[in-house]
Amino acid sequence: MRVFGPFALLPTLAIAFVLCVGCNAPTTEVVEKDGETAAHDDHDHKDHDHAEHDHHHAETYAEAVAELETLRDTLRDSLKAGERDKGDVAVHEFGHVLDSLPKLAATAKLTVEQQADVKKDVEELFEHFEKIDEAFHGDKDQVVPYDEHAEKIDAAIERLHGQVAK
Repeated sequence: MRVFGPFALLPTLAIAFVLCVGCNAPTTEVVEKDGETAAHDDHDHKDHDHAEHDHHHAETYAEAVAELETLRDTLRDSLKAGERDKGDVAVHEFGHVLDSLPKLAATAKLTVEQQADVKKDVEELFEHFEKIDEAFHGDKDQVVPYDEHAEKIDAAIERLHGQVAK
């Protein structure tokens, strides 16, 4: 039996932070509208949609798992098409969804055992996506190692999806 100390979740939280950084950080950019220049404060996107950063947050466990599947497909397909930036966005969004999944699992009336399984799969996915994210932010010529992780990512998502049907 595995015993966790008080800092056992620290690596997972650190990974979540790395994947999520930037979304809530306020920045100011200069925009031009109707010939006038003005400052535009970027902010948390939870209250409304932006064309570039549509941050729909899943409200149910089933929606979140479906979103993971979509983001995984987007990442895979964008890497095959050579669209590195699009893949990087998908990785960061994946982190947001993973972050919310344990809480959504609890509200989905999953058993304690099922919720523990969800947490294990979330931790595993964070580990894989941390390595993928590191490649995105490394040398621009570095190959993103998605294929090395694809089988385990697919298996974890499939297990998460299996919890929806239970």
